[in-house]
Amino acid sequence: MVSAPSQSQSTIWSIPPCPHFKINFDALVSNINQVIGIGVVIGTYSGHFITGLSKKLKGPSDVQFVEALASRGAISLAKVLVIPSFILEGDASSIIKLFYNSEDILSNTGPVIEHVRCILLDQNAMDVTWIPRESNMAARNLAHYAKMSNHFESLWNFFPTFVKQLLLDESQ
Repeated sequence: MVSAPSQSQSTIWSIPPCPHFKINFDALVSNINQVIGIGVVIGTYSGHFITGLSKKLKGPSDVQFVEALASRGAISLAKVLVIPSFILEGDASSIIKLFYNSEDILSNTGPVIEHVRCILLDQNAMDVTWIPRESNMAARNLAHYAKMSNHFESLWNFFPTFVKQLLLDESQ
């Protein structure tokens, strides 16, 4: 089950165990114009960046709902790229807990979570885990970029400069 981080838990993104990939997701909401930014980062067990996704949507500003959309975007990207085995990470503990809850979810988030659960059954997801926001900054920055951008979707095959600099700063 999901729990709060211990005092010794790192606030820096960590690589997954070999031979798995790690997929981080995040979402940001603008309540003013109902713009949603979704960010996804996929990395390898050797610490290499595989791809990133920035996606801008219009819709309701329910934070739980948009985090569920971000998780669906993350695993959909994994499915398209045929990622063989992965850990899915997000910083919204309420969403991560819903993946482990077998009860029906009677809100607009329910169908999205159920869709993610179905895809996870088809994929080789090793784990779905909560991480502190500070450990999820690459996905968060891509979500921020999406929210502010004129593009509705950007797929990154290289580290965007604004994310690369963030990770370099974290490692020092």
